[in-house]
Amino acid sequence: MHRFDRTAIRLTGVISIVAALLGCAGDLALQYTSRSEHLMSRRALYLLDVPPGRLLLGHYLGVVGILFEIVGFWAVYRAMKPAGERYALPFFLVNAFGAMLGATFHATFVFVGLTLQAQSRVTGAAASEFTDLLASFNAARVGLAIPALAAIVIGSFLYVLTVGFKPTHYPRWMAFCNPLVFLLVVVGLTLVVPASAPFLAPTAINASHLLFFLCSTTVTWSSTSGSNRRPFVPRIVA
Repeated sequence: MHRFDRTAIRLTGVISIVAALLGCAGDLALQYTSRSEHLMSRRALYLLDVPPGRLLLGHYLGVVGILFEIVGFWAVYRAMKPAGERYALPFFLVNAFGAMLGATFHATFVFVGLTLQAQSRVTGAAASEFTDLLASFNAARVGLAIPALAAIVIGSFLYVLTVGFKPTHYPRWMAFCNPLVFLLVVVGLTLVVPASAPFLAPTAINASHLLFFLCSTTVTWSSTSGSNRRPFVPRIVA
């Protein structure tokens, strides 16, 4: 294997890990609150506890990080290519589309937060107008959140189907290391260890991607890593 090929695969893995960390940092900057009654509020009341500067920081960190997670899905796509394009490419397209939706959804938090904070400073009819505006914001956000979550489910199903039953550069046990499983683990931890909820609940999706990219990068780091058919010998050009 050429040094460039190995370097490229490793580099995409590292980029994906850094991107997921940025996504987690953005989530925490936007949504962390010490007030349990505001945590994961459907009305996003946790945004009342975030100063404007932190809102903007979380906005940019998250949008950039989530978009760069597409690089990680490309690396996984390359490792799945021995199964054929009809299996590997749909995985990549679904997850790349989901990441774009996720970045767009993340970008709405700053506007909802600034609107909520403006509403908290007024009373009477003006506050009612903000309520109607926020309701419209939240209705629009649902149209982003639902397909983004659906992409995680569908992408994980495609990944499990391919890695578990088709030839790839992953060992078959890697089928269990998928974003949906990791997401359920993170959510489960918030229930089992309530003290972790302020940190894990806001970051659940990006944390699941972080674990996924860590596993993928670790397994594919060496050119002779475990495989369900043959050693991992990636090429940049198909």
